[in-house]
Amino acid sequence: MKFTKIEEFDEALEYLGFTERKVYQFESDESKTTDEVLSDILKSEIFFETQNYTDFSEVKSRKYEIKTIHAFSDKIEISDFEKLTFDEFETRIEEIKKEPDWGEDLPIFGKLIANSKNWILENNYQNGQLYFIYAESISKQKLIEHNYYSYFMAIVIISNPDSKVIIINHGGD
Repeated sequence: MKFTKIEEFDEALEYLGFTERKVYQFESDESKTTDEVLSDILKSEIFFETQNYTDFSEVKSRKYEIKTIHAFSDKIEISDFEKLTFDEFETRIEEIKKEPDWGEDLPIFGKLIANSKNWILENNYQNGQLYFIYAESISKQKLIEHNYYSYFMAIVIISNPDSKVIIINHGGD
């Protein structure tokens, strides 16, 4: 499967939150289900980035690389994602907003997620298959070793009719 980036957008509000959005056109020689497309996404370079780290915990520092998408390591799997409709996604976000310990992050998160939901509706992607993953909902072994994010989530929308993949990340660091 081939992915071609056709749009990229980044937004940060103060130091409390950011949104990253990438839109890709995909091409495949065969008809695939959205689960199969997500599997291909997780194997490709469009979801994970290679990051360089240095471990200073030993007497002699050690440099290493990991594949990550901010807080998530490349150990995440399709089963870690919640497969949702747009309405279910909105309900899930409202549940997350009610979680304790948001502190000063909540108003910024609310603005960023509202902007993303509006963009999805304005661009008519609310009928695509939405996959959602939230750092607080998965095993700690699937997060990067030094996770400093106060919150992080990724949304993957697969719109088969027009062969588009939208990846939206929200986080606070």
